[in-house]
Amino acid sequence: YYFTKYASTSMLDVNFAHETRGKTALIFGSEIDGLTSIRPWLLENEDARNMIAYPMNAPDVFRSYNLSTSASMALWEAYKTLNLARRASHSSSS
Repeated sequence: YYFTKYASTSMLDVNFAHETRGKTALIFGSEIDGLTSIRPWLLENEDARNMIAYPMNAPDVFRSYNLSTSASMALWEAYKTLNLARRASHSSSS
């Protein structure tokens, strides 16, 4: 998943448990420029559903989260979702 302010998919709509490719990578750009330098490549080569943005309630006041906060929120959400799915599949197979 590519985290960028230009994405149309909200982090609120991502379900890491439905990941079917096996491994998941969370990719962030720099604190200043984000993924701006590879944006043309992303638009040409990547599925838009793999580009994720955090929703901002007041973008005129609060522009963005810093990089470490964004990364930790995404990592926690992926960890939590995948572990809950793993627990559910374990309990249903028991």
